[in-house]
Amino acid sequence: MAAYDEKGSFAFNTVVHILANNSNCDYRYILGLLNSKLFSFYAYKFIYNNAIRSMDFYEDYAGRLPVKPLSIDDQKEIAEVADSIVVHFKDPRRQAPTYKKYLTEKIVSYREFNDNYRQLVPEARDPKDTTTEGVIKKLLVEEDGDWLSFKVDYVEQATHRIVTGHEILRCQLQDRVVRTFLQREIRSRGANEKGKRLLDKILMVKIPVFHKIPARNENLIKTQLQPFLKDLDAHENWESEFRELDAKLNGKIYRIYGLSNEEVAHVEANSRPTGWHVDLSAKSINNPAVSTTLQTFPSEDAS
Repeated sequence: MAAYDEKGSFAFNTVVHILANNSNCDYRYILGLLNSKLFSFYAYKFIYNNAIRSMDFYEDYAGRLPVKPLSIDDQKEIAEVADSIVVHFKDPRRQAPTYKKYLTEKIVSYREFNDNYRQLVPEARDPKDTTTEGVIKKLLVEEDGDWLSFKVDYVEQATHRIVTGHEILRCQLQDRVVRTFLQREIRSRGANEKGKRLLDKILMVKIPVFHKIPARNENLIKTQLQPFLKDLDAHENWESEFRELDAKLNGKIYRIYGLSNEEVAHVEANSRPTGWHVDLSAKSINNPAVSTTLQTFPSEDAS
């Protein structure tokens, strides 16, 4: 992954500066290539040889990347998408909302999740396992439409075997605010270890209460979490827009390098995860800041 340094920062240890010092090379084109799945795949497979430990990006390694020489005009196809991604990263929606920061009301007591569960109509309660006992190692609370699914990784008492992804319970909560509140609280607190059955360990999880009168408590939950859900939706929209831009960038790079559909599928399935870390403003487009040299492969018509 790569970023543009417009502040002239001093880099050391695992951060390496690269200077695109060729006047025929738009550094935004290089920025796009370095953040692409194709370059991630190439570097991981052919430079780092499937390394599982740290992989420093030194000058010699950078020089092995197959940067395709294009005219400045042809480079713009990638540079413009890179610019769009850079601008997108400056959008405040990029920052995921922190759930706990929205809970500003004083907690007056706690009650078990079982209290909420018992108030549901029978059709909204779907216990999957009411007998198994064991030690829960991990509790997963997943949203499936207006249902919450509770899955655990646990250790069997008799065999001491670890079982993963075992579904214990499903419950339907049509109110999104209440569903989100319970999901976040149970997921953050984890299973209660006092119960014997896996089901008991989930139902005994303590849920915060903000008012002793149930209707007032629910209103306080909604007052606190509605802004959170609004910001969460905005962040998820930002992520969706980023995925579209990232796919657009990678699609253009695949086309420039002439990859077939089969080759694209192989790269997509085997590239290491990549991510954008960018700090770029329009005013600095023609003022690249610092540091080592990135070489290019010779063009096909070079002698």
